[in-house]
Amino acid sequence: MIRSERGNGVIDLAPPRTVSGTRRGLGPAAAVVLGMSLFAFLPGAAAQSPEEFFETRVRPVLAERCYACHGQFVGGELRVDSREALLKGGASGPAIVPGDPDASLLIRSVRHEIQGQEMPQNQDRLSAHQIAGLAEWIAMGAPWPVAVAEAGDEPGANADAAAYTMAAEGLTPGARIFADRVRPVLERSCFACHTENAPSGLRLDSRDGMLAGGTRGPAIIPGNPEQSLIIAALRHERDDLQMPLDAPQLADAEIQAIADWIRAGAAWAEVDAPLAIPRRAVTAAERAFWSFQQLASPAVPVPSESGEAPAAHADIDHFIAAKLDELGLEPLPPAHRRQLIRRATFDLTGLPPTPEEVAAFADDPSPDAFEKVVERLLASPHYGERWGRRWLDVIRFGEDDTRGLAPGGSGRERYPSAYIQRDWVVDAFNEDMPYDRFVKA
Repeated sequence: MIRSERGNGVIDLAPPRTVSGTRRGLGPAAAVVLGMSLFAFLPGAAAQSPEEFFETRVRPVLAERCYACHGQFVGGELRVDSREALLKGGASGPAIVPGDPDASLLIRSVRHEIQGQEMPQNQDRLSAHQIAGLAEWIAMGAPWPVAVAEAGDEPGANADAAAYTMAAEGLTPGARIFADRVRPVLERSCFACHTENAPSGLRLDSRDGMLAGGTRGPAIIPGNPEQSLIIAALRHERDDLQMPLDAPQLADAEIQAIADWIRAGAAWAEVDAPLAIPRRAVTAAERAFWSFQQLASPAVPVPSESGEAPAAHADIDHFIAAKLDELGLEPLPPAHRRQLIRRATFDLTGLPPTPEEVAAFADDPSPDAFEKVVERLLASPHYGERWGRRWLDVIRFGEDDTRGLAPGGSGRERYPSAYIQRDWVVDAFNEDMPYDRFVKA
C-alpha cells in the first residue's frame, strides 16, 4: 500500500485492496486516469498549432457534413478531400481563397449568402461554431496537414500518404457509390447495432447479411430501393420501423445515397478504405508522448545533502521529498492520529469516522494501528460505493441511461434497470475483482 503521512492535503486515489496477501484491484488505474485528467489542465495544453486546429475544427466538419456529396467519386465538380481540390473548386470557381474567408465560396455557401448555393444541401445548417472554425482556418491560410511516412516519420517523406488506399481502378459504378457514400453512413449510424450482436438477426456489415435480413425479411432488394426494407426504415415510412433507433433520422442525401446504391445493384466493394476523409500519420514526437510509453521503474531519488530529508515510509515519500527539496519547500510535520484517520476514512468511504473509531485509533499503541484502520475501511461496503461510482463509464452506465437520448432532449426516456449496472460495479470493488476481469465482464 502506498501512503504518505505528511502534508495537509488528501490525494484522492483509491489504494488497492488486500487479497490473500497480494495487492490488486481497480485503485491503481485511478491514478492513471487522474494523471491524464490533470495533464489536460497544464499550461499550454489548450494552445493549438494550425495543423491541430485543422484536425479538431475543420476535418470533422468536412468529413461529417460535406463529404457525402463532395467526396472522391461523387458526381459534381467540387471535391473537399484535399486543399488542392478546394483551391481548384467547381463550376462556380475556387471554393477557398486562403487568407480571405469572406471571399471564399465555401464560407459564403455555408453562411447561406448565395441564393441557390446554400450548403449543406438538404441538411441542417452548420452551427455558428462550425462556420467560425472554417472561416478561421481559411484566415490562417487554410493549412492542410501533410501526411508522413510510417518509417522514419519525416515530414514530406510520403506526400501521397494522405490519399485513399482504395484504388479507383476496377470498381464498378455501384461499388464506387458504396465505398464513397454508403459505407461511411453504415459505419457511423448502423454498425453499432447491426454487426456481431445484431438485434432481430439483421447484420448490415456484409451484402450477404443484408440479403439474408432479419426477422422481418431481407433488408435490401438489389435494383429495387422502393421495395427494400432498409429504405422504408430510414425514411420512417412505418411507425413500427424507424431507423436509426433512438437517434435523429439520416439526412436526405444519405438516404438517397443508399437508395442509389441499391438501384445500381447493391455492389459491395471489398476494399480497406478509411471512413470519410483520411487522417494524417502519427509523428515521432506524438508517439513519444508520456502516456504512450511502456511502464518503467524509475530510480528512487535521494534527497540532497543540503536539505533535511523527511522520514520516508515508502518509495513515494522519497519522490515527494525530492520535489520539495527541488522547490525549496519544507515538509509539514507528521499528521496526528485524529487527522490521519479522518483523511483515510473520507478518502476510502466518503464518510467521516465515528467518535468511537477516532478514539480507538488514537489509543491504539500497536505499530500496525494505521494499517488496521485502512484494512477495516477497505473491507467496508462503503468502499465500493465511494470508488465504484468513478468507474461507471467503463461499463457504459451513462450510455444505457437513455434519458439523454430522448427526442428533443426532453429527458423523459427512463431506464428503470440502471441500478443493476451501478450495483454490479459497487460489488466488483467490494469483491476485489481484478481490473482485467472488470473490463471484460
